[in-house]
Amino acid sequence: MYSTQPFKEKENKMGLDMRLSATVYAMRGSEKESTGLVNMITVEGTPITISAEEVASIEITICQWRNASAIHFWMLRQTETENDSYVKIPCNRGTLKMLLSDIEEVLADESKANLLLPDMPRLFKNANAYDDLYFRKLKQTKEAIEEALARNLHWFSYVATS
Repeated sequence: MYSTQPFKEKENKMGLDMRLSATVYAMRGSEKESTGLVNMITVEGTPITISAEEVASIEITICQWRNASAIHFWMLRQTETENDSYVKIPCNRGTLKMLLSDIEEVLADESKANLLLPDMPRLFKNANAYDDLYFRKLKQTKEAIEEALARNLHWFSYVATS
């Protein structure tokens, strides 16, 4: 299920906020022009009317996490990203399929957690704790990725803020 909650930075609380999103590009040509959709959205309390012709792309939130360090660490290792704070990391369907495969393997055999999806060492006080919360976050991620892949989305990005 896609989240409808806005991604907000937490200024006063220590932690890691993470988001996986997909960019959907607007259709060009006669099919787009024929829809003529007009939508009203609210930005910071101000209503704005947008027609379909004005939209080049939209970003859909696929999944949001807080302190899911195993997912974060996996993304950093797979994309070979060093500076991870506030950096939008592009990833493709293949990357998400690899993450999904690792999640499914860990959910089938919990002893593989430390090998395939380890927590980031010393990031949080309960790091390396493969508890119920750890596995719930894996299941949440699995469901979100499966839904995104089923919807045939293609352009993904991952971002974390601390």
